[in-house]
Amino acid sequence: MSYTEAVILDTEWTTWPGALERSWSGKDEYREIIRIGAIIIDLDSLQEIEVLDVFVKPSINPNLSDYCIKLTGITDKQIQAEGIEIHEALHKFGDFVGDRKIFSYGGDILILFENMRLNNIVFDARTLQSDRPIVVNDYDQTDSSLESNVVEVILYVQVTGIR
Repeated sequence: MSYTEAVILDTEWTTWPGALERSWSGKDEYREIIRIGAIIIDLDSLQEIEVLDVFVKPSINPNLSDYCIKLTGITDKQIQAEGIEIHEALHKFGDFVGDRKIFSYGGDILILFENMRLNNIVFDARTLQSDRPIVVNDYDQTDSSLESNVVEVILYVQVTGIR
């Protein structure tokens, strides 16, 4: 299959002072997605085709820390006014991606998986190279195919029968 378009993904999630150093191991320190940003680009021209920008309401920590607000520029007011539930946000993202390859820098794909697990969302992700399932056993335990900074996966989100 030849690809002419790709998706570049970026997420923002909840955080607190020192959370990175503690690997988000403090009480109720979960990396809940608060924003999903993605663009579809034409792989020949590298021109932007379409943009997705979705605010997401965190469920465990509904109020953002001052540190998170300062770091991301996202406010509680924005989340309450424009935010949607994670299930809906992931459906929008899945529809946006379609059959395109997803590229991200860092652990954004893992953050999606963490949020699916945190919110009891059934998922199936497979590598594009071998169609081998990616196994996520716990928040920081993943299949070795995710060790690269650029992860190519097809993401299938299954919530009440919807892809």
